[in-house]
Amino acid sequence: MKTNAKAIIGSVKVFNLIDQKLEITRNALKHLPIEKGDRVLLRTSNSDADAEYITVGQKQTYLSADAVRYLVEKQVSCVGIDYLLTNNKSTAAEINVMLTDSSISMIQGLRLKDIDAGAYEMICLPVPGNNGATPQSRVILKPEKKLEAKYA
Repeated sequence: MKTNAKAIIGSVKVFNLIDQKLEITRNALKHLPIEKGDRVLLRTSNSDADAEYITVGQKQTYLSADAVRYLVEKQVSCVGIDYLLTNNKSTAAEINVMLTDSSISMIQGLRLKDIDAGAYEMICLPVPGNNGATPQSRVILKPEKKLEAKYA
């Protein structure tokens, strides 16, 4: 997937979903103030894991296909999460197609442990040279002074 620089640099909304267990569904997202063009980062309990990185086989929170469909309908420009977008092999291809077809940039594997919900300025720096593996990124977040809003 080609990265759109405008989608990964600028204002971003960080949402706290640490109470969601395993699967984040459409219902978990639809009450959040997500608008067309938003960049959205989802902080889950994955960020609070004891290990530096979540290992394969470890239970982690992920997005369901209907949650991704909701983000596509909302026309967000970017979605990020603190592990993989999904760990459900049966829906992984469907989710990747939805995001690619809608030109939504995705950021996976974020470490959001000490990040509060709210509005930030984001600079996402893709790391080149993964030999075809899942793209890696480094994300810098700076609290926005003009938007002190906190999101649950």
